[in-house]
Amino acid sequence: MKKHIKYGVDVIVGTLFQGEWKWYLTEKEIWILDQIKLKKQFRQLGYEVSNEMEPERKGIPILNEKTASTFLHRIDECKVGYNILQNMMIEKLPVSKWDDISEMFPSIFINFDKKELWSLFPELTSFENYVPDGWIGKYEDFYELIPIKERYWIIDGHDYIKDLADT
Repeated sequence: MKKHIKYGVDVIVGTLFQGEWKWYLTEKEIWILDQIKLKKQFRQLGYEVSNEMEPERKGIPILNEKTASTFLHRIDECKVGYNILQNMMIEKLPVSKWDDISEMFPSIFINFDKKELWSLFPELTSFENYVPDGWIGKYEDFYELIPIKERYWIIDGHDYIKDLADT
């Protein structure tokens, strides 16, 4: 399991699958749900695209409700608990502005049960554009959808997302 987050490379992802909530800390590329769509778009733009996949995605070009079980099992070592994420945040405190700690906030929420993906990833990768057919992809705030008991950024009653949002 990763002990730190590299901005723009790593992401914190929340998932809901078969009614069970889990957090993951991984490299971002494995969360492009429909890699076929991504590769097709790059080819249309004239780019060479390798057919190789990350080991976690081998044989899973489309990550959806049908392939989630296999994929999530493969990345089980990347699963992180509430306490670990909260401790990682505490190590970064005190902070005075969003940019000081933004990499610690979730970038993606995937609800496999409802076939929905929300992204707040701040860089160029548009996860919401590469969802499987029949899914909904959105680039918008999803923090209120996260169960309160999983909001690791609330420490001693201090909600760092709300408090730093305007800084």
